[in-house]
Formats: sequence, structure tokens, C-alpha cells
Amino acid sequence: PPPLSKNGKLFVMGSSGVRHGVMCEEIEKKLNVQAVNFGLTGPLQKYQFDRVKNSLSSGDIVLLINEYHLYADRSSWSKYFDSYYIFVMEYDTDYYKNLPLIEKIAFIYHVNTKFLFKRLIARYTEKDDGTEDAKFLAQGEKTSDFMNKNGDITDNTVEMSTYKKPETPEKNALPLKKYPGDEMSIILKNFAEYCRKNNIKLYVTWQAIYPITDKNRFYGHDLEAVNNIKNFWSNLNVEVLGNYYDAFCTAEECYNSEVHLNDKGREKYTAHLIELLKPIFN
Repeated sequence: PPPLSKNGKLFVMGSSGVRHGVMCEEIEKKLNVQAVNFGLTGPLQKYQFDRVKNSLSSGDIVLLINEYHLYADRSSWSKYFDSYYIFVMEYDTDYYKNLPLIEKIAFIYHVNTKFLFKRLIARYTEKDDGTEDAKFLAQGEKTSDFMNKNGDITDNTVEMSTYKKPETPEKNALPLKKYPGDEMSIILKNFAEYCRKNNIKLYVTWQAIYPITDKNRFYGHDLEAVNNIKNFWSNLNVEVLGNYYDAFCTAEECYNSEVHLNDKGREKYTAHLIELLKPIFN
């Protein structure tokens, strides 16, 4: 194969949908560019935008695949925040030390100290305390055992399972009236500005999702949210690649949620991303 392009790396950013649903190794082979899967679990989203700056260089390209619910303000999914606070306290205290003072105070205020002590005891006694956050953190500790050099998850043990729609689907697939929310708008604008100032090209595209309300298109409230997202990025002069409905997947391509792809779905979605990226790298 030809040597990898020296024009910069490709970082595919997003949450667990990217982590489980994108094959950067395949993107690297097809587009001849060093591709990095920088997908992290949703509660670490702000952390992700901060931490990726340690790896980005002038000339790099970022493809951001933000899950729909992560365009909402963080307060709307704050029940998952224990994972973020505990992750930082256990694995990246330098990140905490470098936070602005007001964010440090807010961080300490929100830390669930009882849960933190339970996690520390569980970690050093190698006992699982049985909580969902502990399972999440334990998975993080074992990541290197099932991750390739590109950061892709390689141990997909549920490749043949099928995700089933909820028997009573929500009225709207996208759960917030205002997209993006005010807080998330600031975080995304700041990241777009960082990329612009540092000669990093930022692109955005749509997440893979098994749509709850309609298998072909969003409509009404959900379509309005999609248009708001498109307009938001357009106003920042950030190109949105592709159409949202081209990233829709089927139940047979998911496993434990409508945004987590099995091997079949991951291959299909990765091929879709490669087609979107070809004009950029060719």
C-alpha cells in the first residue's frame, strides 16, 4: 500500500455511537490517511473537546459526529454525570488541576463523594460495587484489551443480536425543543473557533441511528431540530456532510440501543463515511 498521507491526521469524534460504530482502520486503508477513533462515552463530551486538543496539530481534520441528544444542554442528561466526575478523579487528575477555578468549585460541588469512595475501594480491592457507573469505568479500564491501533473497538460480542424498538415509542425521537442548547452552543462554538485558529479543518456529519418515530425521515419537531443543527453549523462556516436520513440504520444493524451498531451496522456506516470523506482526501 502507498504510504499514509503526511497532510495531517483524521480524528473522528463523537460519543459511544462513534466508539462502537466507526471503523477508523478501514477509513485509513481506503483513504490513505491516519485515522483516529476519538469516540468517548456521552458523559465525557466536554472532557473530550478539551482533551483532543492535546493530540491535534495544524493540518489535521476533525469529523465530528455529535449524537442528537448531545446537542441538548448537559443539564438535560445530568443523571449520567457521575461517570464524568469519577472518571476524572480516578484517571485524569491533571485535567481537574488545569480547570479554571470556578469550574473546579463546580466540579467539587457535584462530585458524589460516597460513590467516589466506593469506587476507590472497589478499584483497589478488585471488587465490583454493582453500579452502572462502576461497569462503565471497569469497561474503560479494559479498553486496551479490545482496541486496535486506530482506537476502534474490536471485541463486538453482540454482532448478531437485534435491537428492538420500545413498545411505546416517544412522541419525538429528538428530546429537546431547542437544538443546540445554549450551553452546548458555547462549547461547540469554542471548539470550532479553536479549530479555525489552529489550522484544523472541522467537518460535521450525522450520527447513525435507528429512528424511533419513522423509518425514512424525521418530521415535525424532529425535522425542525435537524434544520436548527444545520443552520447552527452553517452560521459557523462549518460544512455538514451528507443527509441525516442517509445515516439511518435498521434494527438488524443495532444491538443494545438505537445508536449502538453491531458489526453489520458498523461496516455499513463506515462505508457511508468513506464516501462522504472521499472528496476531501481526493
